[in-house]
Amino acid sequence: MEAQVPTNQKPSSLSPVVQKPPFSARVKDDWHDNKIKYLMALPVIIYFLIFSYKPMYGLLMVFQDYTPRLGIGGSTWIGFDNFVRFFNDPNATRIVVNTFNISI
Repeated sequence: MEAQVPTNQKPSSLSPVVQKPPFSARVKDDWHDNKIKYLMALPVIIYFLIFSYKPMYGLLMVFQDYTPRLGIGGSTWIGFDNFVRFFNDPNATRIVVNTFNISI
């Protein structure tokens, strides 16, 4: 005779919980397996850091009373005052429209 499972019970099919190795071990294994790929990606990563992210540091000047002698780190922080002054200027609309026309 075959062993029958009662209809109100499920067979025990739970597998034991397998724990992942620590993160540092997984990173080390991944580096070992894909070292050439990471080295090939390195020039692209360096390119984007230099030409895409480094120039964004200069955007801080918009929110400062920038003085070249003091530099970006030493200039006074004024927040949105430069934007308020620009958009309160009567020529602001003309300047923005001209900028868009030139870019098109």
